[in-house]
Amino acid sequence: MPESKSKLRRWLIAGGILIVLAGAGFAMLLTIGRWLVVQDPLAHADVIVILSGQMPERALEAVRLYQAGYADQIWISAPISPEE
Repeated sequence: MPESKSKLRRWLIAGGILIVLAGAGFAMLLTIGRWLVVQDPLAHADVIVILSGQMPERALEAVRLYQAGYADQIWISAPISPEE
């Protein structure tokens, strides 16, 4: 009987540790995006490069930045697929 109580106690401790680690991992996943985002102020650049994808929105934003004086040129990359 004492051996089964000892095993049960070990399983409960291991389960508790696992629950704590899972909770910490879940909390980290919810906040990891904040660590990855860097918001530097805009500075003057030589060129604004528009990468393919979401083309009207990206082009309009590039024009807005160009007109605000953040760059002297705008370059547009070639689309990857014929649809674009």
